[in-house]
Amino acid sequence: MNYFVFNITESCERDTTINDKKISNLDKIIDSILGHSGNGLPGEIQHFKISDDDESNKIKLLRDKYLDLHKVDSSYETFISGLANDLLKAELVEEKDGSKRRHKRITPGILIIKHEKGKLTLLKLEETSSIDKLTYELKSAFMTDRRYYKAAIILNKTINVIDKNRKVANYWAYDFLHLERERDDKENTKYLVAKIKSDELVAREITDSTLRKTISDLMREKILTESRFEPDEWLEEINNSIKSEDLSFKKIEDIFSTEALDFLDESFEIDKKFARQQFKTVIEISPDLKIEAINIEVAIRAQKISFDDGYIQIQVPEEYRANIRQLFK
Repeated sequence: MNYFVFNITESCERDTTINDKKISNLDKIIDSILGHSGNGLPGEIQHFKISDDDESNKIKLLRDKYLDLHKVDSSYETFISGLANDLLKAELVEEKDGSKRRHKRITPGILIIKHEKGKLTLLKLEETSSIDKLTYELKSAFMTDRRYYKAAIILNKTINVIDKNRKVANYWAYDFLHLERERDDKENTKYLVAKIKSDELVAREITDSTLRKTISDLMREKILTESRFEPDEWLEEINNSIKSEDLSFKKIEDIFSTEALDFLDESFEIDKKFARQQFKTVIEISPDLKIEAINIEVAIRAQKISFDDGYIQIQVPEEYRANIRQLFK
């Protein structure tokens, strides 16, 4: 296992004094941010891949030549330094006179690179006031600042990318690493819908059938009404909807299945057209009359539609009544 640390500001400067004390502190930073596995925490990971038509990609070269090294050699150190300089280049913009300056919206920071056999971890800390810049020892404020980072965990078969902003920064995933999303929004949505329909989206640990159905219905409603899959926000809103003093879920793993969190990207745009099509219910009244509903369970629960003594009653919102009246003239 080897660490490389670079200070990325107007230039790229390597720390050449990595010792056992610094390694111990760097291990603590990695554990705190990426979990003990070092592969990222549930619900924070987005899955990327190397572009198939990018033969010169350095991450591809890393996998093919360096990832399984037992011992770091001089050519690998040169490669790592080049990788750090690539990050600096991605953070700079060119002026009209040809000079370069830092992009105003990209924060300077330190780049921590950890090499293990079969695995390379890239971690950029954008807020470094909570660590000692000489020893990398954590300060008490670190846990509140852990959201200011970007990471990439490169394995032989998978690449996990993490950005604590809502969307992975283009300069990190594309300009620096030259990656592309492993799954697009529609593929994520397909998986999300399939899991809710098969009752595999809700965590298995929730065994109470009534509570499980309530959470599943709320998730289904979120899929149909929200524009993005944002598990942290959904957790808060589901807690508010349940409104029980005796029950409050603390983290997304409490309500979402581990399998789903491992597969789904941390955040993505929900393909509303696909979701609505999948959740559509057709009520056949007769051979000549059918009623199509997008989320019949929510409508029934909200008493917007009911069935009584052979009649279906539907509550029509004010803004739709004029058009419907025209049909009954």
